Amino acid sequence: MKKKLLWMIAVSLLLTSCSKKQEPPAQKELTKEDISIAEEQGKQVGLEMLKNSEKETAYIMMAEDGNANVYDTKIGGTPYLPPDFDYPYDREAGMEDQPLIMLAQFNFSQFPKNDRFPDHGILQIYISGSHGANMYGYHYENPSNDESFRVIYFDDIETDETKLQSPPKIENDEEFPLQPMDTCIKIKIEEKSYPTIPEMEDFSDIMASTYQKLYHKDLDSNPASVYLSSAVYDTLGYTPSRMSGHPYYMQGDPRSELDALVYDEVLALFQPDLSDHFMFADGGCAVFMINHEDLINHDFSDVYYTWDCF
Repeated sequence: MKKKLLWMIAVSLLLTSCSKKQEPPAQKELTKEDISIAEEQGKQVGLEMLKNSEKETAYIMMAEDGNANVYDTKIGGTPYLPPDFDYPYDREAGMEDQPLIMLAQFNFSQFPKNDRFPDHGILQIYISGSHGANMYGYHYENPSNDESFRVIYFDDIETDETKLQSPPKIENDEEFPLQPMDTCIKIKIEEKSYPTIPEMEDFSDIMASTYQKLYHKDLDSNPASVYLSSAVYDTLGYTPSRMSGHPYYMQGDPRSELDALVYDEVLALFQPDLSDHFMFADGGCAVFMINHEDLINHDFSDVYYTWDCF
């Protein structure tokens, strides 16, 4: 009888425990010390990532005070249009009456002396507005198809401004990366050496493995990992808008292995760091790639263009 009673009590306790909802363990409330430690660890992780990264020379685009003239390096604004130039229009079927919009202009005579870009001439990049499904002239299946974007280089410059053309009238497009569309951002180009920052899809893995190497723990086990990650980003710095250097894609490199061999040089990379008025969709970036030999030969007829965002 005694054994039977003990058995019944054990079964009752087991059933009671099984019927109760299993609550997840309570998370520890973070203290200022926890956050401070995480931020210091993040700084060290960032410094370790910088130490192990390659350094590359790039030509950084920096917004500059002052008004840009028709010849200046700039984002948006009035393009340089010599008298014998045919303004670029969209070539996609049904869009032929739509003029492309100048995204950026680069006057190479305003660049630091270098052996990569021309030492004279003007380069312009044109894209469509809210083309199709808000694609800004990007052709997903063939990014080198320039029906709806154009890269144009002027070797000889007409210095008599009275001979220049005026651009066609372009209706305001509220989805264009530059808002309002008549915004013009004067740009200064500076040569800098900066670390190669991995694309977003690789960044988390590299950060986690670096943390494991330094602290012999999984990053996910750190309750203050958000603060740690933020410190890593701050230490590495924001990858800037630039020409040349390592490409940067928010959702991974879209190039095939063959494309990566053909289009191996950054012609221009645009980030929203240039201005509060400039952004591709939701904080996105745009990249224009070119073959290195074509760049050296000042041949801008074959360019690979893509953009992505978070």
